[in-house]
Amino acid sequence: MGALAFADGAFDVVCCLEGIEHVPPEVGRAFLQEARRVLAPGGRLLLSSPYCRTRAHSGNPYHVHEYSPEEIRRAVEAHFAVEDVVEREVDIMTILYLRARRR
Repeated sequence: MGALAFADGAFDVVCCLEGIEHVPPEVGRAFLQEARRVLAPGGRLLLSSPYCRTRAHSGNPYHVHEYSPEEIRRAVEAHFAVEDVVEREVDIMTILYLRARRR
């Protein structure tokens, strides 16, 4: 995720659904930089990220880092203009869906 093997501006959309929590935060930040790089001007990022409502981490052993809603939004806003955020509750988790546009 930290190094996408595609040309600059190659895509209109980059989609990452429930993937960013499976890598360390520094790889997640690198992914967002790479997503911006491979998106054409005005291209969109579609990203989802689950977080646990009842504690800091859900206990899922495959989730390296579960972002708080504020943390994932700040990380995305460092590279994109967030256009929409939708939440869906699943058991003790809430999944945030963010739609953002490359500036």
